[in-house]
Amino acid sequence: MKLRLPLLLVGILLIFNSLKAQFSGCDPAVQNNTINLSGNPYNGASYNPATFNSGVGYQCCSINSSYSCETFTVTTNPNAIAMLIKVNTNGANVVIKQTDCNTTITNNQYFCITGGSTLEFSICTDENVPLNVQFETIGAPNVNSQFDATLGCSKVIPFKDTINLGL
Repeated sequence: MKLRLPLLLVGILLIFNSLKAQFSGCDPAVQNNTINLSGNPYNGASYNPATFNSGVGYQCCSINSSYSCETFTVTTNPNAIAMLIKVNTNGANVVIKQTDCNTTITNNQYFCITGGSTLEFSICTDENVPLNVQFETIGAPNVNSQFDATLGCSKVIPFKDTINLGL
């Protein structure tokens, strides 16, 4: 009896830690992958697994059972302002969701982020081959030129107002 209690406690701790690391809204078997983009606001990383989850038990966000998913935890640089997730699907359907399962991210399109944060995504596809996923972040533009510019014109083009270059 004395040996069972410590083993039971260790088992409970292991289950708690695996649930804590699990993406909310996903089946327990869905693999989580860590992507680190914190080194530079203009950064990128690729993910190319040898195999891909397949079939029932690998879904996130109540997506159809013909889809299989993987999750990603992405750490960003404090100066990053936008992110792009590009899934090369060879014509297959892809669904990218944020942690809350309510926010859909469009494949291969930049979206605004709060830099210095850790973001979680589920990426699901109906193609049963390994994903080829690219993650990119960009920072705010740095303008290192004079206040007036000619841009090849014969006259100066003055910048009169503050320009909002938001995404």
